[in-house]
Amino acid sequence: RSIRKWFQALGPTERKHVLNKLRRYWYIPIGLVATLGASGVVYYTTHLEDTPITGRRRFIALTHDQIMKISQAEARMVSPFLSIFLLLGIVSCFDFSDFVQILLKRVFSLRLLFFSFFFSFQSGDMFVFNGILELANTQDQLAIILGHEMAHAVLEHGVEELSLASLVDIVVIFCLAALWCIIPSDGIAIITHWFYNKVIQLLTHMPHSRTIEREADHVGLMFAAKACFDVRAGSLLWKKMSLMERVSTDGDETLPLPEFMSTHPDSLKRAEHLDFLLPEAETWRNNMSCPKLPKDDPRQAIKVLSDHVNNQIAAKKVGQNLQRVAVQQVS
Repeated sequence: RSIRKWFQALGPTERKHVLNKLRRYWYIPIGLVATLGASGVVYYTTHLEDTPITGRRRFIALTHDQIMKISQAEARMVSPFLSIFLLLGIVSCFDFSDFVQILLKRVFSLRLLFFSFFFSFQSGDMFVFNGILELANTQDQLAIILGHEMAHAVLEHGVEELSLASLVDIVVIFCLAALWCIIPSDGIAIITHWFYNKVIQLLTHMPHSRTIEREADHVGLMFAAKACFDVRAGSLLWKKMSLMERVSTDGDETLPLPEFMSTHPDSLKRAEHLDFLLPEAETWRNNMSCPKLPKDDPRQAIKVLSDHVNNQIAAKKVGQNLQRVAVQQVS
C-alpha cells in the first residue's frame, strides 16, 4: 500500500522515469522473485516427512521439542478451568488402560468435562466432554471416539495444521502485498483481501482438515480394533451423529453447510468409510487374537433410531402446519 501511495504521488515525468528503470533493470526484480521461489521450494522439500502409521507425505515446520512445548502450553491454558470440570478415572472404568499403554507405549491423561465435544493435545492430554457420552453410550462407541482422538495425537495432526498455516501465511503475505500494491483503491483492495482469505480457507485449510479427520477415523478404528472392541460401532456412532444433526435442524436439508464448507467430513460419509474399512479392521482384531464379534450387529439399532427421528420430525412439522392453519383462521 505504501509503494502504491508513493507511486501515485509521483508526477508524470517521475513515473515514466521509474517505469523506464524497471524495464532497463528487469532482471533484478525477476531474480529476486526467482530466488525467493527457489528458496521456498528447497525449504518445503527439506521439511517433508512421512506420517506415522499411514505413511502419507506432509510438510512439518516444527521440531519435536517445539511441538511438545506448544502442546504443554495449550494444556496449561485449559488447566485453570479444571475446577469446574469433573476429573474422572474413565480410562480404568472402561478398561482403556491396556489400550493406551500397550498399543501406544505412551501416557495419556484423560479428563471427563461438562460439555459436549472432545479434543486432544500432542502432549497426550485428552479432554472428553460428558455430552459426548449421550451419543457414545457404549464402551465400543467410546473406544471409537478415544481412538480417533489418540490418532490425532499420535499422527501429530495439530503440528501438521500449524505447519500448513505458517506455509500458507507466507504465500498469502506476498500475494496480498502484490494485491495492495497493484489495486488502485483501498476499498477494492479490502474487499479483494477478504475474498482472497475466504478462497484460501476453502481451498487449503478446510480440505486439509477433512483429510486429517478421515485419517484419524482410519487409524482410530485400527486402535479400537487392536484393543478388541466391536469395530462395527464406528459406523453406528456417525449415523447417530447424522440423526442428531437432522434433529437439530428439524429435518431441513437446506440448513446444514455443504461438506466443502466444513472442516469435517459429512457424518454419513464417515459412517460409510468406516463400513468400508470393516474387513481390514476385523483382520486387525484377528491378528490380536481377539474374541469373535457378537452375532448381534449393533448397526441394526440405527433403523429404530432413524424411524424414531423421522416420526419426531414429521410430528413437529405437522404441529407447525396446524398452528399456521389456526393462525390463518383467527386472522
